[in-house]
Amino acid sequence: MRFDTTIETSVPFLLKEGEATFEVLEAIDVKSKEDGTEQIKMKVCLTDSDGRSTNEFVYLTPKYSAFIKGFCDAIGEPELFEGGYLEAAHCSKKKGRCVIAVSKGKKKPDSEEFYNDKMAIKKFINKNQATTIAHQSPVKINSFLDDDLPF
Repeated sequence: MRFDTTIETSVPFLLKEGEATFEVLEAIDVKSKEDGTEQIKMKVCLTDSDGRSTNEFVYLTPKYSAFIKGFCDAIGEPELFEGGYLEAAHCSKKKGRCVIAVSKGKKKPDSEEFYNDKMAIKKFINKNQATTIAHQSPVKINSFLDDDLPF
């Protein structure tokens, strides 16, 4: 195998902000290095509205129960949240929709350089709401607004 020996500073691949699809490729039960709290570490494939994809690690932790609820709703299994117990086996191979946000890199301490921009799942989109919204028919608000007024 031949390769270029020049080492470049790697810039992370960022997807377009907004709605995206996700698929959990792998999920494992882990403990936080800080305080030993149980967590689920998921390797997630994200695909933006332009069809570009990348893999990211996402953590579900008890500190952020709203994020866990959003995940369960997004995969169409709200009963997992309602039961108050979730493990990695429940998460593997699940698919859904989410919203991606990109945050600007912060300035490094004692330096003029900045950290790279970061991409993360801002929130998950409830599977039932997404379906309902997509299948709603247009609503006529006021027939008066449909008149042919000359202005």
